[in-house]
Amino acid sequence: MDLPRAEQYFRIAAAEMLDANDEVALSSVLEDGHDANLMAHAGAAMAEEVTAQLASVTAGTALESARGQALIARGWERYRILPKPAAPPFVYLSWGLPTIAATAFTIPAGTVVRSSDGKQYETVVETPFPAGAQVIHNVQARSQLAGKSQNVLAGKLTSLVSVVAGAPAGLLVANPLASAGGADAETADDYRARCRREPAARVRGTRDAIEYGALLVPGVVRATAFEGIDANGRANRVAGVVVADEYTDALVRQGISVPSYSTQAAAFARVVEARLEEYRGWGIHVGVFVAQVALVSFLLRLRFRAGADTERARIEASATVVRYVNELAPGQSMDPDALQGRNGRLRAVSGLDVRGDEIDNPVGPVVPSSPYMVLRTTLAMIQYTSQPSLGSFSIITTP
Repeated sequence: MDLPRAEQYFRIAAAEMLDANDEVALSSVLEDGHDANLMAHAGAAMAEEVTAQLASVTAGTALESARGQALIARGWERYRILPKPAAPPFVYLSWGLPTIAATAFTIPAGTVVRSSDGKQYETVVETPFPAGAQVIHNVQARSQLAGKSQNVLAGKLTSLVSVVAGAPAGLLVANPLASAGGADAETADDYRARCRREPAARVRGTRDAIEYGALLVPGVVRATAFEGIDANGRANRVAGVVVADEYTDALVRQGISVPSYSTQAAAFARVVEARLEEYRGWGIHVGVFVAQVALVSFLLRLRFRAGADTERARIEASATVVRYVNELAPGQSMDPDALQGRNGRLRAVSGLDVRGDEIDNPVGPVVPSSPYMVLRTTLAMIQYTSQPSLGSFSIITTP
């Protein structure tokens, strides 16, 4: 909302001065340095400050309008919720030797390994390496630093930093699968959305409660719960929740096609499962899955209004498509009408003339092949039709 500024208050003050005193001349009020001019400006400046302060205080009393510390205060006072901090990613490590181990030894908790670009992870629990074994798998490790930037791709953790007492020479380490769960601190919009969901989650064992409980875990940015159904269409006392972590988006930006998350994120899934103990129904198992990624390409047909900044409108339209797709939850379909329909997002793009046929491809909704899949796209995957007969990039005049 635009608040009154000092210039507007000055005009009000000047009008009041002239109306209240016939001896005050307009030139005196408008002349810089004149007493009447200084009085009007001083009052206007004070009025602007008071208005801004009142607006700030008022905005801070509501969850939807509060910002910064005021938002955190509202979330804590009303819902006892604080923003999620940055989270370290988890990964599973495999350890191996050139030959079979003659004697047993132990890989201590806190053993540090490093990637080629300097990211360091440490083992979470003490793990025995038995005599007669040459390789052990599924040793859980966690990044020493928090944040999405600390995620690693498969095969990157190969350098051993710590000394493992009693280990034979040639001990090797690697991460067969990528990490998961690394996240930056929760954004204000995500924190606000989580606060809105809290009242519905107070009754444990419901879908809302399970999704809310998963969202409490740092690193989870989206969660979709579903119940298991038997052959007769009845609930079978098993539920599942599909979560998407921030690394999903990181993989999309790096251009990696359809990585499988359900196995490589097992360590992260266990963290979520532990958090859900207080939210699931008694006797109901809740399995946790981290979403797979399916990339979606688009072919757009755009028309512009006369006088529009076409390049700006094109960029904004592309960004609108990317934002919509990358906000979809696991298992949620992409509906072209959400972009080009009567209430579609593309209608908010300035300079764009939307007629409902802007998306040439996909020609209809894109449905994930399983509830464990999340749809994503990038700006590089947005293309434009070049056939003039289709009206691509045409400039039109609208009444």
